Amino acid sequence: MAKSPGKIYAQLLVSTRAQLEALGFDWGDVASEIGFDPKVTDDPEGVASSEVYLEIHEYLARVTGNDAIGVTLGSQVPVGTVKVFDYVALTAPTIAQSLENWRRFERILSNITQSSLSDENGKRYLSLQISNLYGPRTQLTAKAMSFAASRIRHMLGGMEVELSFDFTQVRPREIETYRRILGRNIRFGCEEDRIGIPLEVMNVAPLGAEENLYQLVEKTALARLSGKHIEENHLDNISRAINEALKEGDPSLETVARKMAMSKRALQRKMEENGQTFRQAVDRVRKVLAEQYLKEGKLQLSEIAYLLGYSELSTFSRAAKTWFGVSPKAYRRGETAPAASSPRPALRAGGA
Repeated sequence: MAKSPGKIYAQLLVSTRAQLEALGFDWGDVASEIGFDPKVTDDPEGVASSEVYLEIHEYLARVTGNDAIGVTLGSQVPVGTVKVFDYVALTAPTIAQSLENWRRFERILSNITQSSLSDENGKRYLSLQISNLYGPRTQLTAKAMSFAASRIRHMLGGMEVELSFDFTQVRPREIETYRRILGRNIRFGCEEDRIGIPLEVMNVAPLGAEENLYQLVEKTALARLSGKHIEENHLDNISRAINEALKEGDPSLETVARKMAMSKRALQRKMEENGQTFRQAVDRVRKVLAEQYLKEGKLQLSEIAYLLGYSELSTFSRAAKTWFGVSPKAYRRGETAPAASSPRPALRAGGA
């Protein structure tokens, strides 16, 4: 089996381990339960598997019964925890530059997230698209949004600024926790995950702005980025194109290659380099999306089949039975295949 191209900065796991242990969990027990090497935190400057990072947060939500665990943990990450990525925003000359630096240097932290900025209705929106290729992302997305909000508020000092939050996830049970941490301007079931910051604060200097320190930190960030500590994730880029093609109803090799601005043969070679065929990649994206749609419970099965590019509901039902071991209806009810027929593979923890 090919090694996963999804990688994160190991310091993120070190921080999460500290948070997890503060909640009373044993790191070794969690590693055993999920299926990864607990020694992954031994080298904070190394890289680790994105699947592990995602699954830890979903695991915490399951075992605690708290579907706001991600937004809670994101608000509690101490300033400076993610080092260069933190300070390249905190020391920037303006809030606008801080946001731009998050977009520029996202790959310092991982290669599974794409950040973008846009202006709309008097706000600058920071959008965070975490890949759905590596497992459920609800809790990690909430953590990332909460982390960003905490940093923005820190940089603005005591300024009273109303931030807005759009989430793709369904409304959580623990909605009051979201409101307590983020405020009341929150929407769920949106097209993208994003934070809205008023344009009038874009030229405000962050609380920690310091020109000489910023020049040093930016230089360090550029060196880390150019050093390709975390490689570009070609498979994830392809998967995003497949996702778009599915929405348009044509997940063909030709369509995806066109979206990638590549020839069909070049796309096939890129897939081969990552140990997958195009058919396998489409199937994996479909499986991840099916899991997301079924768990959200908002769409009819026929609608899900259509969104996944299946012309017949029966074809989708057969695919779901292959993926989950049970029918789509049963999976939506929370039923799973017997453990003996669906063993859980160990998650890779290291970057090698």
